[in-house]
Amino acid sequence: KGAPYYRRFHQMVLRLTDAGIIQHWTDDVIARRVKENRAAAALDPIATLSNEKEMVLGMQHMQGAFYLLFLGCGLVILILLMEYIVQYHPRLNKTFAITTRPEE
Repeated sequence: KGAPYYRRFHQMVLRLTDAGIIQHWTDDVIARRVKENRAAAALDPIATLSNEKEMVLGMQHMQGAFYLLFLGCGLVILILLMEYIVQYHPRLNKTFAITTRPEE
C-alpha cells in the first residue's frame, strides 16, 4: 500500500507477459545455461560420466551389506542362546542373578 508506481509497474509486467517477452527471456536464460553446462561437461567428461552413469545393483554390489546382516543375526542368536542357558541352568542362574539391596 502506498506505492506510487505499483499500478504502472503492474501494467508494464502484464504487457511484457502478453507480448511474450518474459517467456523469451526465460527461454534465453535456460538455453544459455544448457550451453554452459555442455561446455563444462566437455572440459571434464569423466566427472559428468561418473555422475550420470546409471547401473543395476546386483548381488555382488550388495554382498557387504548381506555379510553385515548375517553377522548381526548370528550375534543375536548367540546372545539369545546364552540368555536361555543362564536362565535355565541352576548353577549359572545363581551366579549371574541380579540381586537388589534391601531398602533402608
